Amino acid sequence: GAISLAQGQQQLNEGLNRLDLGAGQLTEGVRELKTRSAKIPIWGGQVSEGAGKIEDGAVKLGDGLHAAAQGSARLREGSEQLKNGVVRLSDGMQKLGAGIHLMHDKMPPEQRLQQFDTGMNRMREGTGQLSGGLNQLDQGSKQLAEGLVKLEAGSQALAQGLQQLDDSIPAKLDVPHIDAEGFSATVNTRVEVAAPVANNGTAFGANFIPLSLWVGAVMTAFLFHYRKVPLSVHGRSPWGKAVGKMLIPSGIVLGQVTIMILTISLVLGVTVSHPFLLTITLVTSSIIFVSIVMALVRWLGDTGKVIAVLFLILQLSSSGAIVPIQLSGEVFQWLHPYLPFTWVVKATKAAMFDAYEGLWLVFYGKLLLTPLILWPIATYTGRWIGVPDADYLPALDVAE
Repeated sequence: GAISLAQGQQQLNEGLNRLDLGAGQLTEGVRELKTRSAKIPIWGGQVSEGAGKIEDGAVKLGDGLHAAAQGSARLREGSEQLKNGVVRLSDGMQKLGAGIHLMHDKMPPEQRLQQFDTGMNRMREGTGQLSGGLNQLDQGSKQLAEGLVKLEAGSQALAQGLQQLDDSIPAKLDVPHIDAEGFSATVNTRVEVAAPVANNGTAFGANFIPLSLWVGAVMTAFLFHYRKVPLSVHGRSPWGKAVGKMLIPSGIVLGQVTIMILTISLVLGVTVSHPFLLTITLVTSSIIFVSIVMALVRWLGDTGKVIAVLFLILQLSSSGAIVPIQLSGEVFQWLHPYLPFTWVVKATKAAMFDAYEGLWLVFYGKLLLTPLILWPIATYTGRWIGVPDADYLPALDVAE
């Protein structure tokens, strides 16, 4: 419509221009008629007067047509601008439609919009909580400011008190001479005996009795073959060979235990608080020591005998038998609860002197953990060496 309006307005403008041109020609013709009719006799004056009026109307018509032509020209310019504006508006509407379609395509799904709405609600709630927290923070800041004011006042009062104290202390004090010996005489020392022992030798006996049993167990390794077995029994079960190997050495160390107990009670005259518990401790410890030595020899051969001696030294340092474990190195303190010698010494002291508040059963139970762990490992690991029955001779070469 804007384009048709512009075209029609252009045609109108052209018609008005032609009318304006015709009006000019009409005016000239009327003037010529007025001039020539004035010469006509009788009626010439009236014709000339009418021609003058026509001339005036033609002039006015020409002016009106000229003004209309100018207005039409401006209207044509406005129509052109309207046409151009409508074209741009049409293009903009097309782009707007394309943008709306693109925005529709880019809009997230309904579920995402719901999540966005939920998130906005949570953010609104969090904003409310934040506002409440800020209010609390503001109140706390006010309380802190009040506390700082009080602290400042207290600090000033403290400074004044310290200054007053400093002013009250005389420059020189008359301090009497204190005798260190006399001063220490005012201290009373009280010794509490947890487990009474007759003398130091008896006290150290609980440490060296397990040591003697270990040495006896190590000596059995020099009397018996812990790795060799006759071919006639080589095919037996591992448990059978392990128990068979330990029978006679265990009997020897049990005889050693018997001699040890008789020596303690009859020769040394040591009073034992719990003889039965001491006997059980020494018997169990001897068999455990024999099993440890046999396991070392089966794993390492003759080198295991040397390791058994070195292991004894390590256990002595880690058991607290010679010096309290708190005075030993960090390595020995770390090994202290994991070595069997530690619990043998403590169980022996508990049985002989009723030490450690009588916790013999606790120490003995920890001692039993060693065979429960060691015997299965020693039975199914290590090496058994089968030799002909004729070549199976005693490990100790006794001269005839």
